[in-house]
Amino acid sequence: MSDMLLPPGENPHEPARSTPDFLPVPSPADNASPTPAESCGRTAVVEFFDESFRPQAHPGHKPGPGLPESLIWIAGLFTVQIVGSLFVTLLVALPLMTSTVTLPELPSFLMSLGEPGSPYLATLICSTQLLLLLAAVVAVPLRFAGRTAQALNTALPHPLHVAAIAGLVLPLGWFSSEIYRVALAGWQRLADTRPWMQLFDHTSSVELVQSAGGTMPLGHLLLAFAIVPAVAEELLFRGVIGRGLVARWGMVAGVAMASLLFAVVHVHPVHVAAVIPIGIALHLIYLATRSFWAPVLLHFLNNAWATVASEMASRGGADPLSLEAPFSPALLLSSLTTIIVLGALLYRTRTRYLLADGEEWSPGYVTAEQPPADLTVTQDNGLCSRRVLLTAGSAWAAFAVAFAAELVAFAR
Repeated sequence: MSDMLLPPGENPHEPARSTPDFLPVPSPADNASPTPAESCGRTAVVEFFDESFRPQAHPGHKPGPGLPESLIWIAGLFTVQIVGSLFVTLLVALPLMTSTVTLPELPSFLMSLGEPGSPYLATLICSTQLLLLLAAVVAVPLRFAGRTAQALNTALPHPLHVAAIAGLVLPLGWFSSEIYRVALAGWQRLADTRPWMQLFDHTSSVELVQSAGGTMPLGHLLLAFAIVPAVAEELLFRGVIGRGLVARWGMVAGVAMASLLFAVVHVHPVHVAAVIPIGIALHLIYLATRSFWAPVLLHFLNNAWATVASEMASRGGADPLSLEAPFSPALLLSSLTTIIVLGALLYRTRTRYLLADGEEWSPGYVTAEQPPADLTVTQDNGLCSRRVLLTAGSAWAAFAVAFAAELVAFAR
């Protein structure tokens, strides 16, 4: 019986097994570090399907949330927004109510507080958004049970990643706005024959920003529509929902599901279509940089640019989302090229955690989280040649020229 405990080949009653011919024999060159000529991080074609970006077999439990819990989180998001809005509105209205406001007039009185031009509009919007941020900051750490910093990976992004993210803002924002314009044109044609579709127009955050632009200070607009969404929505959709879906479904399906859920909460179908590519970019950047602050930065810069553009349009400036804005094939080509080039740069210099033996650390599923604190790892961001940096800079410069030409043509 004790012979059963011996490893194969050491059992005296069992002949030694030969190694099959098809197994590769490792050589010293297999462990050699890539040369700068071979990589800007890693070789491009072979490692595009890197195992660190694939779901891997793991006997342990993969973190949640799954899809059912993700839907519960989204229901909680809407609940906080609705209840918070009602609470803030009543809080503002109570000191203003007089004996002349009758019960039948109360709903219209409350609605008037949030209309464009109301002196209380900024208070209502900013207070409601801050309640949403507070709810996210409280709920997310409870979900991670003391592992928030590790699970989210609150390490600061690499300076090169920060530069690439900043360079993505205008190309990605313009591409999203083109999707918005095309979808809006189709939506308006359908809504002309189907009046019920016009009910969605009251849910458009784009319309809300544009209507508030003429009455709210720019600082309040940035707080409500850039700072708070960048932190609160990233905590929810990349930090909690996306983390669980990607871990359980793999990178492709997980990112697609998380990005679709992120888009759907924007409610208006036109806005949903425009937000999907931004959601995908936010999550891929999170996985590449392994820093929670990277998607927060892109989210903030994107919303800040959209807010400033809407504010300018509300004051009589050119509106880049207008259906009358001319379409530029050169700008479309340059924006897509810049997005691809900067995306490739982020991938080639993606953050990896290497163990002492040179192997990449992985918990057994696709994630952006940090390794356990008691594990000795080295952070690796690969190598980046001047040629790749020059390519990225040239692509962005070409986009900037096309973008400036488009603005000049539209302003005339």
